[in-house]
Amino acid sequence: MATYTTQEYANMHLIYGECLCNASEAARRYRERYPNADRYPDHRVFTNVHRLLFSEGRLPNQVHGEGRMSLTTLRGS
Repeated sequence: MATYTTQEYANMHLIYGECLCNASEAARRYRERYPNADRYPDHRVFTNVHRLLFSEGRLPNQVHGEGRMSLTTLRGS
């Protein structure tokens, strides 16, 4: 499975939202917006990114729990 940078995944999710969660339209729009990209995500990548963000609070390239602040971190302890 191809992995993308955090910025690429964030862009995918933003475009997915712009397309009202239409993954095929999001894939097409991504290709239009980034014509010089090295690779283009399949429409399924958009739905997977969205699903992971809502179910686990992470992007596909993050280790589970990475990037999430714990209550201890927020308190400064």
